[in-house]
Amino acid sequence: MQQGFTLVELLITIAIVGIVASMALPQIANTVATQELNVFANNLAADIRAIQQMAINTNGVQTIYTIYFFNGSTPQYNLHDGKRSFKIVYLPASVEMTGDPQLIRYAITGSPSSGSQTIEFRSKRTGKYRYVIVASITGRVRVSNTGGSE
Repeated sequence: MQQGFTLVELLITIAIVGIVASMALPQIANTVATQELNVFANNLAADIRAIQQMAINTNGVQTIYTIYFFNGSTPQYNLHDGKRSFKIVYLPASVEMTGDPQLIRYAITGSPSSGSQTIEFRSKRTGKYRYVIVASITGRVRVSNTGGSE
């Protein structure tokens, strides 16, 4: 009575596992790229909401909070409080900022003085887009799979 596996059986099993893994790997990479795009867009929306709240909470002090976008060799956005940048966020390597977004500026009222804006991001791997949309009057921020403004 034979116990264990033969070398041929082990090689066939390893080959099958390798084939299945090679078929799953591109899908896993696409999922990771889509997740990076979603997380980045949601983090930008959270940062926009945070500076809006900081502007409202200034208690009468005229501090202008601004987000500057830089789409150069190292794409990034900076949160600025009128005196200094207090947060710099770089885009992940798999995400690109399309178009040329304008700065977003909030004063004490909480509404963006820069008006409504749609900031567009694209995954370099999957080609999917995410849009961060800022409403002009209310300053409401949302993330969408489709472009357009309110």
